[in-house]
Amino acid sequence: MKIFTFFIVMLISGIDTAQAKNKAGEFSEFYCLSETIYHESRGEPIPGQFAVGSVVMNRVRSKYYPSTVCEVVHQPYQFSWTLIKTELGITDKKSWRNAQQIAWILLHGGMRSNIGTALDYHSIDVNPKWAKSYVKTLTLGRHIFYTRDKS
Repeated sequence: MKIFTFFIVMLISGIDTAQAKNKAGEFSEFYCLSETIYHESRGEPIPGQFAVGSVVMNRVRSKYYPSTVCEVVHQPYQFSWTLIKTELGITDKKSWRNAQQIAWILLHGGMRSNIGTALDYHSIDVNPKWAKSYVKTLTLGRHIFYTRDKS
């Protein structure tokens, strides 16, 4: 019920968190996750967007990565959209709303993707060297997901 209430409030009020910063001027966990889902997977079906967001959340829980969403997202060379030096902006409002809704669900312990403990992914268009060191768990849309667990 909480989730549906959030969706309704967002849709009716037209909340735009594009400038959602906390008192210290840092972006909120919600904004960092929303932005990553948007820039990394907005062209994917909803399950693919949940999978990308789930990788971020898996990393937050992992001993290999920082313990906050924003630190995970902005860790150097982890997400391709963060490497772009110009302001990307939000150009597709519907995709932005979807990304926000998915981020909210993931941050509040709602539905998760079926990627398991995957910590990494890449587009099917590339073949990174690191991929052969990990275990492929799933191909979903245009992304391939990996875990580091070889068991």
